[in-house]
Amino acid sequence: MRSRYSAFVQKHEQHILASWHPRTRPKALNFDDNPVVWLGLEIHESEEGSQSDSSGTVEFTTSYLENGQLCRLREKSQFLKEDGLWLYLRGECRIKKEKVERNQPCPCGSGKKFKKCCLPG
Repeated sequence: MRSRYSAFVQKHEQHILASWHPRTRPKALNFDDNPVVWLGLEIHESEEGSQSDSSGTVEFTTSYLENGQLCRLREKSQFLKEDGLWLYLRGECRIKKEKVERNQPCPCGSGKKFKKCCLPG
């Protein structure tokens, strides 16, 4: 899960697609349509997913900025292990959006005001 998050932050399409199960994998990803600033990943819990398991789930929240809005995506992801590799199968997610005012602290945790840190433009 952490490697997939890091790959999204770095826009590393090859890793994301390689770690996606072939049954549900898209042909390509487009990072340009929705440019985001990734702020963090919090893992809440996982079920199964040990070395001896063939499936597992991970529940997490990732925070990001999109068009000046703070978004928190909470997802419960399903993974399958095939040939020793964990592959993302699918996830159920909810997205909560909040407006961040220019003079509020930046949600990235820098301690700066939003307008002086991650505010687009």
